[in-house]
Amino acid sequence: MLSRFSFKNFRSYKNEATLDMRAVEGIKEFGNSLHDGLLPVAALFGPNGGGKSNALLAFLAMRSLVVTPIFLKGEKDSENADIIKMLKEVAFAFDDESTSQPTEYEAYINIQKREYKYALHMFQGAVVFEDLYMKEKDAEPVMLFERKPAQILLGDRLKEKAIVSEVNATVPLLSFLAVFYKFEEIHALSEWFLEFVGLSGAELDGIRYPEKEATRELFLSNLQKLGVEISGLRLDDEKNQLYTQRKIDNKVRELPVFEESNGTQKLMQLLLPLLMALDEGRLVVIDELDCQLHPLLLRQLVLLFKNPEINRNGAQLIFATHDTSIMNKDVLRRDEIWFACKDRDESSILYALSDFRDMNGNRANPNAAFDKQYFAGRYGADPHFQAIQAWEVRNE
Repeated sequence: MLSRFSFKNFRSYKNEATLDMRAVEGIKEFGNSLHDGLLPVAALFGPNGGGKSNALLAFLAMRSLVVTPIFLKGEKDSENADIIKMLKEVAFAFDDESTSQPTEYEAYINIQKREYKYALHMFQGAVVFEDLYMKEKDAEPVMLFERKPAQILLGDRLKEKAIVSEVNATVPLLSFLAVFYKFEEIHALSEWFLEFVGLSGAELDGIRYPEKEATRELFLSNLQKLGVEISGLRLDDEKNQLYTQRKIDNKVRELPVFEESNGTQKLMQLLLPLLMALDEGRLVVIDELDCQLHPLLLRQLVLLFKNPEINRNGAQLIFATHDTSIMNKDVLRRDEIWFACKDRDESSILYALSDFRDMNGNRANPNAAFDKQYFAGRYGADPHFQAIQAWEVRNE
């Protein structure tokens, strides 16, 4: 599970920002949803252009930098050019100092009772710093490796192998070791990066047919629990067409899936990867999760990850949304509600509802109407509706 993720000098984020998945002590709502003190959900709210998507993109960028060379399996570095080009110009653009500094990523990840700390700093498509530490239970962290532009230092666990001391500057050492060497510690972390799911709720790429009968039954039963009365699916291989089935008047009626409502198609596109993530304990990162979804469906999808009977393997869901109907104690803990907005210098900042204190030092009341307070600008990330209305009045 992801424990926390920090990044700096990435797109609209000039200064370091951290998304912390560690449960805040003293917050009791949904206590049974935690996995070893880690949160299953983080929801990002904020105005358009505030930085929600960029916070998710930062994590997806780090993941892409790590996994792309692994997918290529040591093939020509030129084939890595597209991803490097895409991630080359990501620095904060509104001051000269930031554009001359590296973009920094750092993640703490818990895998099989170990905590990994992995840092990766990139500048103009090249690795300028990288390190990997591992901490086992009740032990001090140990260095697995540390890399600078002209030096690679290996910890005791990796020194036994004759590792090549020169690695292409565009390729993370973590990726290089995952491809060419068999270190159990490295394999576990690289597999975690490979397996986590990144999606855009506004740009899903089709509905997959669940090949396994057990998966298909689970998929259909959850659709029905979410209020979509589809009793079966049929894939026509000749037409390459998926049909939904319903039992009406004791007769099976079929409909091409593209004739289903946009909301039903969106739910079907999302549900299968979410169920797989819940079954296998994966991390899912989704931008615009609420796009084309009814608020009640959004609520139910989020609650799947908070149900300990369903989420038995520590799956996590991190998503951005404008739907404030879930901004309450019946769906989210106060430390699962995050805000992204612009500071005075046009740089984005990221913070949690649990960070707020009243004059007496108390956190926000769990029974408060967070959505109303949010729209009133109480948390500093309101969508600026009042400013828009004032502008309209002045220009009438």
